[in-house]
Order: sequence, then C-alpha cells, then structure tokens
Amino acid sequence: MAALGVNFEAAKPSIVLPIGISFYTFQCIGYVVDVYRRHISPPKDLLAFSLYVAFFPQLVAGPIERAQRLIPQFARPRFISRRDLLIGVMWIAEGYFLKVVIADTLGPFVDYVFDHPGAYYASGVTSFIGVLAFGLQIFGDFAGYSLIARGLARIMGIRLMANFAGPMLALNPAEFWRRWHISLSTWLRDYLYIPLGGNRKGEGRTYVNMMITMLLGGLWHGAAWNFIMWGGYQGGLLAVHRWLDSTYWWRRAARWIRPLRLPGMFVLMSFGWFLFRVDSYAQFKALSVNILDNFYWESQSADALMVYGSALVITLAYHVWEEGRGEWSWIIRARWAVRMGLVSFLVLSIVGVGFQQSPFIYFQF
Repeated sequence: MAALGVNFEAAKPSIVLPIGISFYTFQCIGYVVDVYRRHISPPKDLLAFSLYVAFFPQLVAGPIERAQRLIPQFARPRFISRRDLLIGVMWIAEGYFLKVVIADTLGPFVDYVFDHPGAYYASGVTSFIGVLAFGLQIFGDFAGYSLIARGLARIMGIRLMANFAGPMLALNPAEFWRRWHISLSTWLRDYLYIPLGGNRKGEGRTYVNMMITMLLGGLWHGAAWNFIMWGGYQGGLLAVHRWLDSTYWWRRAARWIRPLRLPGMFVLMSFGWFLFRVDSYAQFKALSVNILDNFYWESQSADALMVYGSALVITLAYHVWEEGRGEWSWIIRARWAVRMGLVSFLVLSIVGVGFQQSPFIYFQF
C-alpha cells in the first residue's frame, strides 16, 4: 500500500471478552453434563434457563451454581418472606464489611509492596507482611462479593450456595479447598477430578488426577504462567498432604504438631497467593530476592504490621463467629433494637474507613 502512495495502517485486533465469561461458561458446561448424565431434565421454560445463565447477582464472579439447584427456583412461583428480606440485608451488609473494612483497607499497602518490589522501596520484612496481607485481601474481596450476591438473590426469593466457610481456619490443604471458593472446588471435583478417575485407579493415578485438576483450575483464572504455577503448587500441596496422611509416623506426630498446623497452613497458602498475585517473572524475582536478602526491620514495618495485624484479628474473629452463627437464624428472633444495632455497626464500620474506587479482584477472571 505504501508503494502505491497510500497511507494505510491496519487496525490492531482488540478482543473484548464478555463480562463474567469464565463463570457462566462453567455453569453452562455443568448444565450440559448434568443433562447428559440425566441429573436434570432440559427445562421447557426458556426464561428460567436464560436466568440460570445470566442471573445478574452472581453473573460476574459467582458462585458457580448447578442447574438442578437454580433452574427449579426460577421456574416456580416465589414468595419473599420477612426472613428472606432480613437475611438478605444482613448478608449484603456483611459482604460490604468484608470488602471495604478488610479488603480495601489492605489494598493500597498490598499494591505498594507488589508494585515496588525493590529493596529501595521496602525492606524484606515489609514485603513479607504485604505477601501475607494479600491472602486476607483476596478473602475479604471475594467472600464479600459472594455474600453481596447471595444477599441480593435472597431478597428476590432465590437461594444461592455458600461460597466460603472460614477458610483461614483450615488445618490442611484438603480442608482449605472444602472451605475456599466452594462452588469452584466442587465443580472441579465433580466435572474434572472424578471423571478423570478420582482416587479409584490407584495412588499414582490419584496424584496425577489431583495435579491435572488443579493445573486446569489455575489455567481457568487466566492463560498466564503465574496462574499455572499457582495451580501446580496447590495440586502439589494436596498430593503431599494425601501422602503424609497415609504414613504412620505422620499420624503419630499429628497431635504434637497440631498447634502449628493453623499458622503453618496460613503461610503455605500465602505463598500460593504470592504466585497468584505477581504478574511477571521480573516482579516475582525482585520480590523474592528482597524478602530473602533484605529481611530487616524498618520504620514502615511497624505500620504495616499494625494494619495487617488488625485485619488478621478481625478476619479470625469473623471466622470463629461465622462457624457458630448458622444462617443468621438468631437475627430473626432478636429484638428490633438488636437488629438495628448490628446493621448500624456494620454500616458505621464501612463508612468509617472511607470509600475509594477499588474494583473486585475476581472481576478480571
């Protein structure tokens, strides 16, 4: 074109992915498989099926629902009770509390550590605290979104599954995945791990199936090396835990090391989140070198520890409280003043830390 004197510049290809594609794709795959397995009959109501695919509260970031659970709720008439409204409002307030008070408070500090990994900007201690803090940030961010989605659905008479169940209280990798992103872990189990053979074809094949499942679970988050490494790391943790659990000496030592299992699991999972968060090999290398070679205390470390420690205490207290409260059943029986007091506390906590533009982390997947 230039030889003919024509000034031409080809347009660069730009692919805009539909919003929430990774979540509703999994829902549609699950639907097709369940129809094939005769776990559900194809619905005759097109609107009910369309709502299953594009129900707005959970469309963007889950939870990933099953057709046999959700489609019948859309197909039948609904009565929204006072209990639904109360529980829905409490879940929404609770979700915003996790998002704003925990995730968004830690967000600027975590971004600072990962965006400036060199020793000139932060010591290894501060960087290490930032890596640990990302584990709390992603919990508050994602669990908060899931609660908001469940609350919005509940006030419309639709019940979505719980997506988190106190993951920071997990004592081993298998328990962690029973508590973290439950809709994804159960999807991978039912539609990938079990069809691969699960644990029915010998120990060696079981370990291979675990690795394949978690590698593909990492790839689901994005076609990038860090997500694949994160999936491989999680698969490795599950395989090592299964092997240790089968050994006599580990079972004998379990009661002695029990006090160390909770903090040990937290550190192991935090390294996984470190792989999840870095966006380049240069960033991974710089941050790792900074933590290992410059592990000294500085003035910023005290501020970082105070922010992180406060978020950790709140998160653990929330987990312990969540374990025993059930589905807000006590709020139905409580006096009106108690309900208003709790909602006021949540709202004031959210407003007290201020608002800033901070999109949900899982909006990128």
